[in-house]
Amino acid sequence: MRVFKFSMLPALGLIWLATACNANSGLSEVESVSTALSLAGTMMVETGTAAVPTHTETLTPTLTNTVTTTPTITLSPTITLTPTLTPIPPTPTTVPGTMVMYMVQLDTGGPIGCGDSLIPISVGVLPTGDPTQDLFVVMTRLFTTKVKWYGTLYNPLFASNVDVVEVTRDAGPDDVLVSTVGRVVKGDDYCDWDRIRAQVNTTARQNAPGISIEIELNGGSFNDRVSSDRVNDN
Repeated sequence: MRVFKFSMLPALGLIWLATACNANSGLSEVESVSTALSLAGTMMVETGTAAVPTHTETLTPTLTNTVTTTPTITLSPTITLTPTLTPIPPTPTTVPGTMVMYMVQLDTGGPIGCGDSLIPISVGVLPTGDPTQDLFVVMTRLFTTKVKWYGTLYNPLFASNVDVVEVTRDAGPDDVLVSTVGRVVKGDDYCDWDRIRAQVNTTARQNAPGISIEIELNGGSFNDRVSSDRVNDN
């Protein structure tokens, strides 16, 4: 739609100018006004104002990248419970036919020490049938085993330092003397003396069945020197 607006001020100016000019030219006033109006009509300024259509701008939505943060999962440490050890019955760990030495299974309600038991451990050596040779080998292995724990078994001799000097026939063919030197040291547990005596004597008897065995330590009876009424001085 076009709207026409006419500016009257320029038209009036032209009428006045035309009237003044025509007065000088001898035209009548009516003729001057008519001329001026004609000029104004030709000089009329058309001001067109177009109706501007309203433009609705369609906005393109701006995509906002939404960053999804993956939460860091902190794993709670798995708690490993320490199992309560229930004393188990002694289980021999022997290899059939081989000689054995003995270690101690603590707290089994057994007959030695303070309610403990002896467990045989194979030394991996077959007996020769000669008690002097067999006892020398197995007793040497026992006294030179320096570990405190043999698996779950306790070795009360671990801190001692004893060497087998010789094994000889004594008063007869069925009597054997095992001569040792050194020092037996017990741990802080007062039951270790009894554990050591049982460990040493049982190892000797098991590997020379039917033989009377005497064990000496530094020239005296091993059992007397390793006794609960003695201190760590052999």
